[in-house]
Amino acid sequence: MLRALTHLVPTMLCLAGAPAAQSARSPESTALPRELAATELELEARWERLTDTVYHFEERFELVADLAPAARRRTCDAARLSALLPAQAVAVGDVWPVDVESLLPFVRQLHAGATATLHHDRGSGIGAPGAFACLRAIDGAHAEIVLRAHVDFRIAGDGTDARSSWFTPAQFAGRIALDLARRTVLGFELAVPDQHSNVDVNVALEQGVIADIGRVPEMSIRGGTFPAFAEDAAQIAERAARERLTRAFYPFAAIAWHELAEARALSLATHKPLHVIALFGSLLDESC
Repeated sequence: MLRALTHLVPTMLCLAGAPAAQSARSPESTALPRELAATELELEARWERLTDTVYHFEERFELVADLAPAARRRTCDAARLSALLPAQAVAVGDVWPVDVESLLPFVRQLHAGATATLHHDRGSGIGAPGAFACLRAIDGAHAEIVLRAHVDFRIAGDGTDARSSWFTPAQFAGRIALDLARRTVLGFELAVPDQHSNVDVNVALEQGVIADIGRVPEMSIRGGTFPAFAEDAAQIAERAARERLTRAFYPFAAIAWHELAEARALSLATHKPLHVIALFGSLLDESC
């Protein structure tokens, strides 16, 4: 517990508005190509070993210690990514929901058990399933979309609670680069962010299911290239775009979070009370 508390002790003080889109061009909406040309994109999958678990699952269970991509390399039809594009015109910074099922064929390059249903939710509403996208940048030639998706992996069992084992990443953060003139995908990637704790693991045993939390240094699918945008392109910073995606999943992410020492100083300066939450894991993803 001490390790978890020293890792993250967030404190809520006040509400913060969404970051404003900063662009040197007009904020007018643009219709992105809804149908992409059928082109091939080679994707490479990486899945490094689980580590840093609290209860040493990586040492105790081969099931989770030896996970690896189902296919290291795979050539896919990039046009299948059309389902992630917005149906309506969008401006830089706009966020829209996408069907996470359309991502599963790509994520299954990592494991055939990928599913859009989060096992820990069980209809309770405690999970945040789905996927969202945000137009981060666009110019006359290219566009870049950032993604966030929550995907579960059933690594053993029949899907029932007592007889199934699960590998649940915190999130998949992704990007798509588009060639607007050719209506093709230049680059695509989905990756679990490398943070202190980024995966939740459930292992089914005869006596019941046990859980742990740990870290995977890299779990990703990547292919193609991503063009750089000029300073005068219509764009927002990637961090700002990802903050908008976080708030699409978790409206309470609009709360301003501070480390305890900083929060205490702000409380004394503003005469506002502290609201302290100690977490075993992260509040803003699905890892625990």
